[in-house]
Amino acid sequence: MPRRLLVLSLFTLLLLASASTAWARGDGWEPVDNQPFTLEACGTTVDVTYPIDKEYQRVTTDAQGNQHIQITGALVATFTDTATGRSVTYNISGPAKNSIAYANGDFLLVATGRNLGILTTEQAAALGLPELFVTSGPIRVLIRADGSVEIQRQGNHLQDICAALTG
Repeated sequence: MPRRLLVLSLFTLLLLASASTAWARGDGWEPVDNQPFTLEACGTTVDVTYPIDKEYQRVTTDAQGNQHIQITGALVATFTDTATGRSVTYNISGPAKNSIAYANGDFLLVATGRNLGILTTEQAAALGLPELFVTSGPIRVLIRADGSVEIQRQGNHLQDICAALTG
């Protein structure tokens, strides 16, 4: 799978994953089905797991077919360099306030708090950012259906996961 599709898939997985209503917290909120995954980033293979996964989402669809997504709760991710075994753990609980999955395939992430950023090598180079990072504060990122990324607002603080794993 091309890496740019991986980025789109990851955001879609994290924000739109279906979940069992048996765990629903009520009022349209359902748990996000965050699954461990492995990716090539930071010049190595990285395993991502969730030691704390208590995230919930609520999705509504407007008349144009766009999905409006809210995410709240607690999510902590551990990133492990499979070559060295070195790992780091970050709180990435957000929340996402009004992200939109557009009917045309574009995705607008609108969030505050602590959020995970995953970019391809090409996207990271074009934006001057690491491939894996955590932001703190308001963030607004447009991920187009073609895989291009536009950071419209970046959080107040950025933590470079690649540097923490390889440094």
